[in-house]
Amino acid sequence: MTIDAPSSASYLVSTLEDFVEIAETFIQNYYKAETDAQDIQRIITAITNLKLDINIEALETEFQISITKRI
Repeated sequence: MTIDAPSSASYLVSTLEDFVEIAETFIQNYYKAETDAQDIQRIITAITNLKLDINIEALETEFQISITKRI
């Protein structure tokens, strides 16, 4: 049995789940009118990290491979 590396799509899902958790906290604080500068900085950092963490080229390559296998 071999252990395969997680797919780019799996990593994307995991990264998005982490981001959504941070975003939900930010939104809840916003609607409670409890948003402060630290909350704004935290969500900006999360957005920046989201852009840096996602490997778009790997996703495109993986998706193209999936389409090729189905045809």
